[in-house]
Amino acid sequence: MLVPLSAVGCSIEPPREVHPCAGRVLYKGQPVSGAELVFFPAEGKPALLTEPVPRATCDSDGLFRVSYYEEGDGLPAGDFVVCLTWPMLPDGSDNADDAFDRLQGRYATVANPAARISVSPGANDLASIEIP
Repeated sequence: MLVPLSAVGCSIEPPREVHPCAGRVLYKGQPVSGAELVFFPAEGKPALLTEPVPRATCDSDGLFRVSYYEEGDGLPAGDFVVCLTWPMLPDGSDNADDAFDRLQGRYATVANPAARISVSPGANDLASIEIP
């Protein structure tokens, strides 16, 4: 006897609704080019391994747009911590594997994030993240 898949509870959850999020990273008041940001839920456990990891990279003006499912689509509504690294290549190297964090991991963990943000439904212009 064949059992239809729908009868055994196999279903795919629809994707979480996301909202556009954009911001800027500054170091001593100047734009940070190439900084990499990763966003984690502020409360509870990080998302399941099957969910995307929200990320962003700063452009030459220090501006970023968060990507969740697609480039620049945003984040689900809620509170997040923002982990940040600022990769730099040693002099004479063009190999990305040689890069190091010029902030020495200071803001790379959930325990010591660069910022905390709140995302609301609709477009979100986030406050600048100031690196001291």
